[in-house]
Amino acid sequence: MKTFRTDIGFWYFILFFLIILFSIYSTYTVLINQQSLDRVIKESNPSVTAAVNMLFSLLNQENEQLLMNANFHSSSYSKFIVQSTEFLKWHQLAIKSATSSLEYNLLDSILVNYKEYLNSTEYYVNLLTQEDHNANIFYIQYILPIEEQLRKKCLKILEVNQQDIVNTSIELKETTGKRSLIAISGLVISAVVLIIAYNLHISRHLIGPTRQLIKTFRQMDKGKFRHKIDITSDDEFAELIKEFNKMTERLNEYEKLNIQQILAEKKKAEALVESLPEPIIVTNSEHRIILMNQAAEEMLNVDKQEWLEYKVTEVVKEKDVSRLLVESAYPRKESASSDALIAIAKKEGIKYFKPHQTYIIDDLGNLQGLVTLFEDVTRFQNLDRMKSEFIATVSHEFRTPLTSINMALDILLKKVLGEVNLNQLELLQGAKKDSERLIRMVKNLLDMSRLESGQFQSEIKDLDLKNIIQSVTESLKLSFEQKKIKLKLVIPDSVPVTSGDALQISWVINNLLSNALRYTPLEGEITVTILEFGDTIQFSVSDTGRGIPRESFNTIFDKFVQITEKTDSAPGSVGLGLAIAKKVVEAHGGKIWVESEIGKGSIFTFTLPVKRDNGKTVA
Repeated sequence: MKTFRTDIGFWYFILFFLIILFSIYSTYTVLINQQSLDRVIKESNPSVTAAVNMLFSLLNQENEQLLMNANFHSSSYSKFIVQSTEFLKWHQLAIKSATSSLEYNLLDSILVNYKEYLNSTEYYVNLLTQEDHNANIFYIQYILPIEEQLRKKCLKILEVNQQDIVNTSIELKETTGKRSLIAISGLVISAVVLIIAYNLHISRHLIGPTRQLIKTFRQMDKGKFRHKIDITSDDEFAELIKEFNKMTERLNEYEKLNIQQILAEKKKAEALVESLPEPIIVTNSEHRIILMNQAAEEMLNVDKQEWLEYKVTEVVKEKDVSRLLVESAYPRKESASSDALIAIAKKEGIKYFKPHQTYIIDDLGNLQGLVTLFEDVTRFQNLDRMKSEFIATVSHEFRTPLTSINMALDILLKKVLGEVNLNQLELLQGAKKDSERLIRMVKNLLDMSRLESGQFQSEIKDLDLKNIIQSVTESLKLSFEQKKIKLKLVIPDSVPVTSGDALQISWVINNLLSNALRYTPLEGEITVTILEFGDTIQFSVSDTGRGIPRESFNTIFDKFVQITEKTDSAPGSVGLGLAIAKKVVEAHGGKIWVESEIGKGSIFTFTLPVKRDNGKTVA
């Protein structure tokens, strides 16, 4: 196999041979005509010798550059530096022996070009050291043109000096013959022709394949791996192209395999989603629907032609569903459950769905899509409604006999019908306490059923939270004194105005304070705090009680839930207080939550929207 390095060496050998031949012949001519051309030799021979050696040094430097390109080694660069020093030495000699302004100008121009040539070579070596694939392109586009200019200018110096010799030979026809001039001119022309032929050869074997490689790389960058490069030579470039073609074949096969796997996984996912009985909708980051199963189509009364790749707002007519799919908060990782239910009217009646959402996040943390599953909870909602109606009916029926029993107990305790002994009095007092507890339970059950059914009549007006807190704490003053609990109020001088039902808000605050009193030990501390937080008023009740387990945070506001311990005495309620408080707060456009740590107490917080100057509250 003819290597690229051998090819370069062959061309440089011929050029070197011609230069040596030219130098030998020039020396021979000078010796033959020494006597007749003594003046011309003294003036021109040093310039000619310097120009020839500069050209020879330049060719050696070019040879070292190509050797570095074929197989970079620091010794090649060291030889290049040696040749550059040799070139500058001959350039200085040429300046000293110059005899005309044209020759001075050429030498100055050569020095400028040679400095640019050295800077470009240094940058080229850095590219080779970094194994940058742009090194060959840089060499062809920048270094070769400079080398060509330097060669031409060195040859121009030879031509100038030769012209001087020719002019002198005309004057000294007796000692100078035409054959010498023809021979010298022939050698110069041969050198020029050889340089041009070499440049064309380099362009054909180096620049052409390089451009093909660049073009193919650009196609690969666009995802096209089927392009191949034709092999037109038998050198290192041919080996490189063979390996490159093998690489493109492997990439093409890998791409086909990936596409098949992706399509198979897509079909599996679609089949799995389609088989689920619950409605599922998948949207991308642009809120376009990319997947929807048959259950979701039936839920929204659409078919596939109406939703694929369409925006949610163009397909979904149900406002609650559309808002859920478009305005879901981000960057929550997922919303496994939600208290909000979506009601959709169907022919068979209203259906209730509980949404579950999961976000599709890529490796960079960017949102790629949203998966929303709608759990059909109509059956549970109907059961809950029937349960609430049953409880309301039973509670209402309990209310009248309980009132009668309570009145009878009052009559007996006040001894209206006669005296009672000590044992009878203790029994009556126990019955009185149980009766009052049952009346409170019935009242809570009725209040809860009214809130859930929307039958609770609210009286909305501007609220004075300071007065409400003062009234509630005053009613619980005796309880605080009995347990020796310190009450701390952190209330600003100016509390923003909010609107709502004063009785209901008082009930919420009373419930939170009563719970804090119940679970705070003797000589503990309870703090009531009011803060303005953005567009909301934030009300907090913190205690130094036993705390609440973290796993109970999500259930403590549910109906009939009580966090009790084995050492607790009989409860005084059925666990509706916090559930009613939550209903009241949410009905006023606020939120309620708890923060707690076992052994360090709890903080119950709820918010209410601030009423602005326009008379509207900001939720």
